[in-house]
Amino acid sequence: MEQKLIAKGGTADIYDLGNGTIFKCFHDDKNDYCIESEIQCTSSKVAIALGAPQILERVNDERGRGFIMENIRGQTMLEKMFVQGADFDIKENAQIMAQLQYKISKFEGKDFPSGHDVMKERILQSSFLDDAEKNHVLKILDSLPQGTSVCHSDLHPANIIITESGEYRVIDWCDTMCDSPLLDVARTLLIYKSVAPMPGTNLEDLNKSRGAWYYFYKSAWENLAGTSENELNKWLAVLAAVKLAESDSADHQWMKELMKN
Repeated sequence: MEQKLIAKGGTADIYDLGNGTIFKCFHDDKNDYCIESEIQCTSSKVAIALGAPQILERVNDERGRGFIMENIRGQTMLEKMFVQGADFDIKENAQIMAQLQYKISKFEGKDFPSGHDVMKERILQSSFLDDAEKNHVLKILDSLPQGTSVCHSDLHPANIIITESGEYRVIDWCDTMCDSPLLDVARTLLIYKSVAPMPGTNLEDLNKSRGAWYYFYKSAWENLAGTSENELNKWLAVLAAVKLAESDSADHQWMKELMKN
C-alpha cells in the first residue's frame, strides 16, 4: 500500500492512499480502546448526519494501527479563510458553525460517555492543578446540570470541511460526549480565546481573526438557543481547568484566572 503522509497530529498521522481514501495511523502510545472509540463515534448516527467520513476498514497489521476512511475532498473552513483572505466572511461562517453545533445538540447523546464524568476524571488526573484548585473546579462542575445532548467537544474551523460542491462536513469525532450543549459551546469559545495557533496556521494571522470568530459565533449561538451566561461561565471555568494540560504555556495565566469563576 503506497502511503503519502499529509498530516501529523497529537494522536495519529494521516496518509493519503491515492484512491479516494486516507489511512489514520495511530501513534504507539494510543491503545486499541482509543481507536475503537473513535470508530464508534465517527460511525454514529449524529456523525453521519453531520457528514463525518465513512470508515471503510480497521487496520491492525504491519501497516500500523488505525483505520482507512473516505477522503473528503475540499478545504477546511480555516484553510478557506487563509486562502480567501479579506474576501472570507467570518460572520457568515461563524453563523454556519453555530448552526452545525445547534444541529449536533439536537441529537440524544445517551450512547456516549457522560461529559461530567469525563471532565471529573481529567481534572483529577491533571498535573497542572493543585488539590485546592481541583476541589474548586469540581464544585463548579457538580453545580452544573447534566444534559443529554451530543457534544462534539472539538468543533472549530479546522474540523469543518467545505466540499467542492459547497457541503459542510464535520470531522474529528474522537472525543464525543453526552451533556449540556454549553459544554460544547464553552470548548469552542476557549479555542478562540487561546493564543496558540490551530494546525496549519501561524499565530499572527490567526490572532487577527480570533476576536471576530468569538463574537460572531457566540452571538449566533445565543440567537439560536439562548444562553444562561452564568452556566456558560461555569462551563468555561471547567473547560479551562481541563484544557490546561493540552494548551500552550502562554495560555495558562488567563485560563487560571478563568477557573476562579
